[in-house]
Amino acid sequence: MFEGHQIYEGEMIYVGTSVPHFMEEYWPNAKTFDIDRYRKPRAEHLQSGVYSPYGRGPHTCLGKSLAEVQMALTMARVFHKLDLELNHATTCSRPRPRLRLVPR
Repeated sequence: MFEGHQIYEGEMIYVGTSVPHFMEEYWPNAKTFDIDRYRKPRAEHLQSGVYSPYGRGPHTCLGKSLAEVQMALTMARVFHKLDLELNHATTCSRPRPRLRLVPR
C-alpha cells in the first residue's frame, strides 16, 4: 500500500522523477527560465524530492559524472574560443566572476 494505492507483487510501476521539475507548487513559473531560482535564498532545487535531473537511488544515471565534466569542458571551450567583452554601461566597476569550470 502506498498513498492509498494497493501495489501488488510483480506489478510494474513507473516513477516520474522529472515530473516535479514542472510543477507550479514547487517552481513558480516553472516553464520560464529563471537562473535565480537556484541561488540562495530561494534555492528551490534543494527542496526534498523536487529536483533530480539524473534520477534517484539505484537508478541514478551512470553517466552523471561524465555529463557534468562534459558540460564544464564544453563551457571552457566556448569561453576559450569566444572574444567576450563587458558592457561597461551596465556593469559595476570591478565585476566578480561567478562561474566555476571545475567539477565538484
